Amino acid sequence: MDIDADEHPGDSHARLKTEMWVNTLILAFAVFMVVRMVNNMKARMAAEEAAAPAAPAPPPADVVLLTEIRDLLSKR
Repeated sequence: MDIDADEHPGDSHARLKTEMWVNTLILAFAVFMVVRMVNNMKARMAAEEAAAPAAPAPPPADVVLLTEIRDLLSKR
């Protein structure tokens, strides 16, 4: 059943308003999903960085110096 806009002038306005709301909801949902994926990726990357073993800290300067002195004395 075809409804002409000329026969029912108020229907075209209501249809456009409904279409506008549907398009807005679809766009809002798409933006929400993109933001959610980005946040999940950030959280996953942060968790991977925290779980990765940290490189051992270099020994303090005095320990390095004492090690060199020990090695020199042991060579004598």
